[in-house]
Amino acid sequence: MIRRTLLAATLLGALALSSCSSTDSDNGTIATANGQTLNRTQLSALTSGATNGDDARKAIGQWLQVAAVGGDLTEVASMSDLQAAGQQAATDLATPFLPTAGEAYAKGLDGSPVVCLGAIPLAETTDPQEVINAMTGGMSLADAAAKYSADENQKSSGGIVTDADGKTCIPTPLNEDVTKQMTTGGAVPGKPVLLSLGGGAAIVVIRPFDDLSQREQVSVVQNDVAKEFSKLLAEANVTVNPRFGRWDAASGAVVPMVQG
Repeated sequence: MIRRTLLAATLLGALALSSCSSTDSDNGTIATANGQTLNRTQLSALTSGATNGDDARKAIGQWLQVAAVGGDLTEVASMSDLQAAGQQAATDLATPFLPTAGEAYAKGLDGSPVVCLGAIPLAETTDPQEVINAMTGGMSLADAAAKYSADENQKSSGGIVTDADGKTCIPTPLNEDVTKQMTTGGAVPGKPVLLSLGGGAAIVVIRPFDDLSQREQVSVVQNDVAKEFSKLLAEANVTVNPRFGRWDAASGAVVPMVQG
């Protein structure tokens, strides 16, 4: 599914899908969505010739979701092609929301739904003001982390903070103590502030919006993008050849016609 394999980092939402009809034509058609057709030859290419029913249904489901949100599948001849088409569809879907994302993110702790942080843990012998001066003077987060960080992991990550799930943008509000210290320090995107954490002092900065990857930028407006994704899926005209299964609206997958 595009939701689980292609759009999960960018759209970040569990979406409800619309119901759809099925087709039992004998002309080689496996599925259709919004005027695009998946035939038997194309399905075989997506599954590398595998005939397992689960593999086929998974591939059909992925193809249908890309088509349903407007992805161009005319040149898709392999699973890697399908994944690339899905990534492009995700980009196209998110792009109109990026200007709004910048405006929301600029609010920082006072209104942005997420913040993407950088942190440089300091040794006791490091002067925090020296680090702040360097960063406000134009030194990048990665260079500052390489020069000043007392934590090797932060050096290797370029100073980017990652949560336990590997995400680099954290929903607000943050930990109460961290929020209080950052607010007191006047933290806004791009302004480094000194925090006193359990392991010692650290320079923390809300990374500027323009420094974020597109996936990170999209996470700021993930709810808006998810609503649009759900809307497109709900409006899509989808059919599935019942010899392969049926479209299940609740799970957003192609499932067997009869499930035990």
